[in-house]
Amino acid sequence: MPLDAVSSPQANPHGGGRLGRLLVGGAFWAVFGFGTAQLLRLVSNLILTRLLFPDAFGIMALVTVIMQGIAMLSDAGLRGSVIYHQDGDSVEFLDTVWTIQVIRGFLLWLAAALLAYPFAYFYEEPWLAAILPVSGFVAVIQGFTPTKMLSANRHLNVRWLILLELTSTAIGLTVAVVLSWLTRSIWSLVIGTMVTALVTLINAQLREGHRNRFCWNREVAGEVTRFGRWIFISSACSYVFNSGDRLVLGHFFTAAELGVYSVAAMMARLPVAVIESLRARVMQPLYARSWREESTEKVRQRIARTRMALLALILPYSCLLFIFGQEVIDLLYDPRYAAAGWMTSILSLGAVIQICSDIGPVFQARGDSINHFRIVVIRSVSFTVCVAIGGIWGGATGVILAIPISALAPYPLTAIVYYRNHVWSPAVDFAGFGFFGAFTAFAYGLYVLLV
Repeated sequence: MPLDAVSSPQANPHGGGRLGRLLVGGAFWAVFGFGTAQLLRLVSNLILTRLLFPDAFGIMALVTVIMQGIAMLSDAGLRGSVIYHQDGDSVEFLDTVWTIQVIRGFLLWLAAALLAYPFAYFYEEPWLAAILPVSGFVAVIQGFTPTKMLSANRHLNVRWLILLELTSTAIGLTVAVVLSWLTRSIWSLVIGTMVTALVTLINAQLREGHRNRFCWNREVAGEVTRFGRWIFISSACSYVFNSGDRLVLGHFFTAAELGVYSVAAMMARLPVAVIESLRARVMQPLYARSWREESTEKVRQRIARTRMALLALILPYSCLLFIFGQEVIDLLYDPRYAAAGWMTSILSLGAVIQICSDIGPVFQARGDSINHFRIVVIRSVSFTVCVAIGGIWGGATGVILAIPISALAPYPLTAIVYYRNHVWSPAVDFAGFGFFGAFTAFAYGLYVLLV
């Protein structure tokens, strides 16, 4: 059966309460896990920025964005296949997916090694030639990760996934901090990343359940490949929209300046990262089940309620960071990172626009990879055009100022796509924008009165 056909909506009057409980439980663990992981990363980042020079974070920002690009440009839609397909629990299906995943991991490692010298030459950063081949081996480790994790995501077993992620993150960050204290070397960050991937693999293998074996079912591989065609193109466009800023700024900035920018981006994009975590852990599998069991109108109402709850939870952070970005950076970091303050405010505005206008994984959840592709193409084209104009006009500063504009510019076109598919919720969008304006005005007015 084609993957696009497995999620046709069917009304189920008894499914609403159960799905609601899954949403609440999954969201709790996703938010708890993400919050704890970000706290660990923030604490380790505050320590590492005092042990290492900004250049190290700039180089690792480039390594991360390059590896993400290689991974997303080879996205085969494996995770989505397991979540949506009616045979997603079949042993043969899972083993075929795992086999493809292992092969892909080795190909990603090879690509990282081959691209190391070209990227080192383009960015005039010799460290990339040495670090990229080593960091690329993380893809091999991740390739052997058992499909138990994908199955847990399919069945919304968020608790286990979060505890696994937290354990791996805590151990990896601890290793990075200890090695940085002992060596003051950028290699401590590389090793910490590899340890995180290795601990995840070991813990997942130790969990009870099916142990994957190499298997090749031509029919399954064909269906996954057909589904992955649109996912591949969509991932490429999403990569441009979400990571293109660091690729472009890496050409304008020195490694130290890019390290300062990476601190600002980490702070400002926290709300976006929260939503992306919820999308992957909870919203996508939940919406997929909702499309199968409920009517279109019920799904639309569920999406609107979910978005309102997320906006109420997340927007206050971005509002405060937009106003007090400089003060937050000055409080947390040493003077070498002072320039991250104004960047944090600008990037926070872009994050607000993005989370207020993004409906979420509604198309992925029903296997509609074509409309998902349309959305990401519109956004990536907007980003490319705005950043290109900003770079020509004002260099690195112009690129940063163009980021919030690039998030707002595609809104009319994405709204049309959502509207034609009966999932657009303008009331939620405008409520988010209105809340941002009112909250910002109130907080800034209160600040002026008190200070």
